[in-house]
Amino acid sequence: MVGKQKTGYSLMNSMKLTLFVLACLPFVALGQDITFSGRVLASETKAPLEGATIIIADLNVSQITNSRGAFRFTGLKKGTYELVVFLMGKNTYQKPLILEQPDVRIEIRLTNLSVNLDQIEVEAPPDNTFGLRRLRAVE
Repeated sequence: MVGKQKTGYSLMNSMKLTLFVLACLPFVALGQDITFSGRVLASETKAPLEGATIIIADLNVSQITNSRGAFRFTGLKKGTYELVVFLMGKNTYQKPLILEQPDVRIEIRLTNLSVNLDQIEVEAPPDNTFGLRRLRAVE
C-alpha cells in the first residue's frame, strides 16, 4: 500500500505542476518579442521597390527596403500601431498594424502617384516678321 500512496502523491504533484505551467503560459506570451517583416511591391508590375520607407509611427521606428523590397523589425511588443509606407512617385500606404503573433509578415503594394490636370490650350499670335528679319541679317 505504501507504493500506491507514493504513486498517487506523484500523480497529484504532476497535475499541479502541469496546471501551474499552463496558467503561466499567457504571461510568457505577453512578454514575447515580435518580429514584423515583409516586402513592398509595385502594384502594377509586382516588382520589388527599393528605398521605400516603412514607419511604425507610434514607436517612432523606421526601416528602408532593400533591393528585394524587403524590410524587418525585431523586438516589437504586442499591440496595435499605425503603419506608414511611402516612396517618391507612389501613393502613401497608411493602415493600422496589429501585432499579436510572434512572427508577422505582410506584403504591401504601392500604386503610382498620378495627378490629373485639366486640359489646357496654349495659343500665341503668329510671328510673320521673324523669317524676314532672319533673311535680312544674312544678306
